[in-house]
Amino acid sequence: MARFYGAVRSDSAYGVNIRWPDPATVRVEYLAADEAEQLHDRVALAGEDIRVALQPGIYDSIAAGGGMLYNRQRNGH
Repeated sequence: MARFYGAVRSDSAYGVNIRWPDPATVRVEYLAADEAEQLHDRVALAGEDIRVALQPGIYDSIAAGGGMLYNRQRNGH
């Protein structure tokens, strides 16, 4: 699918957001990244061919500050 290093969603939130704009497309949204590499533009999921699209330049104003794993652990997930 994709590989990221240093991806951010806002000035204080690291990571990427995953969106499904339609059943056959997954979109990986992020503001910026030190490195972003799309490894595959399509993947198979449950026998379906899914298009993978990277979308830089998307600012997430509601993303919690810090890293995604840190926030999951802090919230008990």
